[in-house]
This record gives sequence, structure tokens and C-alpha cells, in this order.
Amino acid sequence: MPYDEDLAEPLTEPDTPNATKFYGYDASANYDTKNRLDGSGSVSDHYSRLAAYNTGVRNGKWGDNELLREQDNLALFDAIASQLELTNYQHSRGRQAFSELDLSELSSPGSIDATLCAVMVAAVVAREDGRMYHPSRDENTNDGLFVALLSDLDYSEHLLHSCFGKVLNRVHL
Repeated sequence: MPYDEDLAEPLTEPDTPNATKFYGYDASANYDTKNRLDGSGSVSDHYSRLAAYNTGVRNGKWGDNELLREQDNLALFDAIASQLELTNYQHSRGRQAFSELDLSELSSPGSIDATLCAVMVAAVVAREDGRMYHPSRDENTNDGLFVALLSDLDYSEHLLHSCFGKVLNRVHL
């Protein structure tokens, strides 16, 4: 059935080619305390498993570890973008740039990690709109949200400089 693009899709229609449907009146049920009648576990676990099957993350006993890692990394970037109050445009540009980075090329044990890379990608993207962050600049001239977040994360100055340089050379906006 074709949808009118000016109207919202009905919430009961599945967005994947399967027969799983969710109904609004189910929201009042306390699924965390209930078990399924077929004995397969809790209702919320059952629907979480179905969601994993429908998105391709899981296939029976096996999971797509690369897809899981990609989803985790993008969720990490989303959280950092929210913390840094990026605009929707900056968020989408940064998310795209972050997804294109090869994090294994940048990281090493005990040093540069995905969190630091996500912050530095956000810093590179925010520069286009005048929100400046650079590890060499004085804290008073850097964007306050970046300074506060990075001071909470407690990375060394050397690590901040190294990661910023690597990300700046690899991110092409």
C-alpha cells in the first residue's frame, strides 16, 4: 500500500519485510516482569532478539560482529555529539566522517580509542561553523564544551595532539 509522503506512516505497519507488529496499547504492559507462555524467556528479551534478527545483527546463535561494532561506534559518536551540542548538520556530517574512518588504523592499546576519535571528528566538523578546539590553544580560547568533556575524559596532552593531527589528516569534509 503506497503512503502519502505528507502523512506519517501508521505505527502498526512493519518497516521490515516480516510479520512482527507492535501495538500502542501494549506500552502499558510491564514486560520486564513477565515471561512468554512458550517458556522462551522474558517478553522484552524476545522482542530484542526479534529486532536483532530483523536488522541483520544476529542470525540464530551468531552475530555480525562488524555490524555490531559499527553500530556501537555510531552510538558513541551520537552520544558525544549530543554532549557537545552539535547542530543537526554538524552531527550528520560528523557521523558520516566518523563512519568512514578506519579506527583500527588510528588506535593502539592504551592510547587513542574510539571515544577520543569521535571527539576529535566533532572538533574538526565544528570548526567550519566557528566553534574552535585545538589541543595547542589556550583553554580560554577553545570551545568550553570540548574543554570540559576532554578534561572529564582525562587524556594526556600528547595523546590529544596525536589524535587531533591524525583525524584532521584523514577527515575530508
